[in-house]
Amino acid sequence: MYTYPMKYRLGLCLMCAAVLYGCVDDREIVVVPCEINSDCPGEAGSSTDAGSAGKLIQYVIPGNEVDPRVSSGVAPNYIYLDTRVAPQNRLLVHLPGSFGNPSKAQKFLEVAAGTGAHVIGLKYNNSPTIGLLCSNQPPSCYETMRLDIIYGNGVRIDKAHSIVNRLSSLLRLLDESAPQEGWGQFLDGDAPRWSKIALSGHSQGGGHAALIARDHVLDRVILFNSPTDAANGSPAPWLLEPHVTSDASYFAFFHPDDKGVYRTQLYELMGFGELASPVNVDTTPVPYNGAHILYSQQATDNAHAVVITDSLQPLDEAGQPVFASAWRYLVGETD
Repeated sequence: MYTYPMKYRLGLCLMCAAVLYGCVDDREIVVVPCEINSDCPGEAGSSTDAGSAGKLIQYVIPGNEVDPRVSSGVAPNYIYLDTRVAPQNRLLVHLPGSFGNPSKAQKFLEVAAGTGAHVIGLKYNNSPTIGLLCSNQPPSCYETMRLDIIYGNGVRIDKAHSIVNRLSSLLRLLDESAPQEGWGQFLDGDAPRWSKIALSGHSQGGGHAALIARDHVLDRVILFNSPTDAANGSPAPWLLEPHVTSDASYFAFFHPDDKGVYRTQLYELMGFGELASPVNVDTTPVPYNGAHILYSQQATDNAHAVVITDSLQPLDEAGQPVFASAWRYLVGETD
């Protein structure tokens, strides 16, 4: 894959080998065209709609370019659309963990786009950790802090910096600039159309995804080594409350060396751990016995981040992430 920094008007027709120049209200956007038959982590599918002239498109847009009111947490959002495969007409939004940026999980985002989903790696105000914010606070603090980050309730985060506004504003920009790409279908007025959105998240981001899934019906929720909220040795109260997203829409991927026992017990308490026994992706092929909980025992110095972070990915003989098949399974390849 080759990267071509450029001024580019969203929605221009891009030939695989061509570099085109344009602009969107003077926003600088990076586009990565992925050539046919190149070694792209999101392997191409086939459909009469996608055709052979498709491409993997990447937009890189800082938060303050999406909404000028955003003054912190302005690292770029990473947006992917793979037109080589049939569209699923659903959106995968990934929320990084504490202090993390979407740029650190590009391999996962590219694989997700290869399933036909529209994909956004969303930057938000993810520092400090929720654990630090709630140190020596009552158990309810975890929910309060997370709801503030998600909706901008004014405890620490205003509405402009909230996850909901960041996502809605980005979708509006994409829809206005490239209506033919279908980003507008994921908006319900000025709010996200949650029923067409799958949320994935690592660590802190996974906790936000799970809390949104409690209150909104999501297409799917994917938890990477998360959630972790606990008070006095027990899960934070919000984790055990009923959720409107169905148990069958919950999936998780963890490493046993990162609170593995706690996580499997928590997933059972949350309701989706009982759907199928956890499966080791190192030894079990797709479709992983239909499991909703996957894990890997790959040797690593960072068990917490290895399941999602680019720089920690174990690679196969072809130089591709060994977790690519697991990621595709978690995202899902059909509506």
